[in-house]
Amino acid sequence: MPSAPKPKPALPSASRDGAGKLAKQVSLKIEERILRDGLRPGTRIGSEPDLIKEYGLSRAIFREAVRIMEHDGIAVMRRGTNGGLFITDPDSNVVSHAASLWLRFNGAGVGDLFEVREVLEARCAAWAADKVDDDGVATLRAALQREGELAKAKQFDEYTAQTLLFHETIANLAGNPVASLLVSSLCELNAVYGAAPHYDADEVSAEHNAHTAITEAIVAGDGALASNRMITHLRAGREFAERANARDGRRAGSRRNGKTTAKKRAR
Repeated sequence: MPSAPKPKPALPSASRDGAGKLAKQVSLKIEERILRDGLRPGTRIGSEPDLIKEYGLSRAIFREAVRIMEHDGIAVMRRGTNGGLFITDPDSNVVSHAASLWLRFNGAGVGDLFEVREVLEARCAAWAADKVDDDGVATLRAALQREGELAKAKQFDEYTAQTLLFHETIANLAGNPVASLLVSSLCELNAVYGAAPHYDADEVSAEHNAHTAITEAIVAGDGALASNRMITHLRAGREFAERANARDGRRAGSRRNGKTTAKKRAR
């Protein structure tokens, strides 16, 4: 009686690594094609059989490439008669969240956060003052009004989120997508270090007044004044955050001033 066929051995790790690298290369090629040709969300790139043939791949490697693109948020495979690989609009919130996690994991403290926010957001305020139009003014004033409403209602968790949205709004008005994404990432990290339970009426009033002053400088088109007011505001924000985090026992310093985090993690 013939013996049962032996199961095929698993691919050696080098082969699996090679397949993964090939899938990554193909995903990068397709992503580059999307960006080079200026293809917009909703565009159908092709069917699975056509793309497999075009790139000379096995189905398994092609599907791994699709998985990578879906993770990157730039394309998705849809099944069915009219299915295929379709372009999607990448979600900047996913990128911001990943950046915030990376910064926390690597020990970024309140000091690190505000050092960068001060430089970046002062520049954004000046750019916004130079570029803002009527629609931008309306957007900024609406964000400020909502902030004031939440402060009056003492809804401090929502108020904290709205104050950060105010900063993201200015970054968006600056017209620089790199700055906008970076500010969004830093604001998400700031939310982790937020101190809503520690707000009192004077602190809320001071913050809202600072935002109002920044808004008026931007609306007036005075970039230098908007930048200076942003710097003053963020320095006050740093002091407040450091006090609040000290009460909570969180790390408030800068990596340049304290290098114990990595050592503690390595133990």
